[in-house]
Amino acid sequence: MQGIFADQMDYVFFVYGLAFFLLGGYCLTLRTDAFPRLPWRWLAAFALSHGAAEWLDLAVLGFGPAPGLVLVKTAVMTASFVFLLEFARRSLNRPRRRAILGYGLPFLLLSLVVAAGARGGVLWFDVAARYLLGLAGGLLAAAALYRTIPTSRSGTRPWLFALATFTAVYAVLAGAIPPRADLFLAEALNHQRFLDKTGVPIQVVRALAAMGMAIAMWVGSHLPAARAKAEEIPFGYALGLAGAMLVIVPGGWGLTEALTRQSQGEIYLRGSDQAHALARVVDKEMERAGQAAQLLSVSDAVREMGLDPSDRTLRAADQVLDQAAIAFRASFISQFTHCSQPLRPRDGFRCALPILQVFVFYRMGRA
Repeated sequence: MQGIFADQMDYVFFVYGLAFFLLGGYCLTLRTDAFPRLPWRWLAAFALSHGAAEWLDLAVLGFGPAPGLVLVKTAVMTASFVFLLEFARRSLNRPRRRAILGYGLPFLLLSLVVAAGARGGVLWFDVAARYLLGLAGGLLAAAALYRTIPTSRSGTRPWLFALATFTAVYAVLAGAIPPRADLFLAEALNHQRFLDKTGVPIQVVRALAAMGMAIAMWVGSHLPAARAKAEEIPFGYALGLAGAMLVIVPGGWGLTEALTRQSQGEIYLRGSDQAHALARVVDKEMERAGQAAQLLSVSDAVREMGLDPSDRTLRAADQVLDQAAIAFRASFISQFTHCSQPLRPRDGFRCALPILQVFVFYRMGRA
């Protein structure tokens, strides 16, 4: 199963980011009479920036973990968690005269994240942001959404509950399961450990949770009970569009998987044909080299030069080698043996050594 998802991580990140962009769009176009009066623009800021962070993850996957790109991605992700925490803080404080969560909480948590990054680099910054901002902000946001259910319209309550549930699930998946690092619990529970235990990358489950958040927000806000009478949209239309999303996303996955396998098959066949053609060329050249080696191994002139290096035997061997070079188009043979300086014993050995090597190569091949 790991292999299936490993080939489709680019599609996973695309759907992952797209789900958050849809959630942000729904939050920005949400009417005040649809869901309870909450600071939805802060949730929209979280969704849009987090979707951008996931598409930056897609860029990292495609172009490699360049330090600058990873730093930008981590900074955008951290900013999205700050927006989520601010949505939770303002939502929890809204019905009360006295704020239960002051402005100092985001600054305190963000300061701890920056301190962790200064100590351990970008990886520690990423992990600390997930623990202190993503996990805390997501759970507080889910609690704020859940608390508004009794005061919301009856028709939207199930979808508001679904939105709160998916928000809490995503907070745990994104905040409590970070990349592997020697910080907090990241050594015991991380992306790799989750993959080893379940066989599914954590990004796939996060993408499903993000889709659940977007669908719950969209369907709940488009129910007849959530809109004015003149603006009612049939529930079947909303539910049908949500079902279409659930069909299109897996369908796109299957289509990209089929296209990937088809492309890989074509590349394999093309490479196999080229390899066979190259092998035929190499076999032909090796056959010619073997024939040349056989001719040299039975030549009396070459043998005499190896036993008694002299000007006479060298000239005779040169004639044989030139003839072999012409016959077999092996010009490298004569290049080994032509010597312009007066022949000495060591020169004879130097000139005869390549020929002996060819002879030994031929004998080894025959054995």
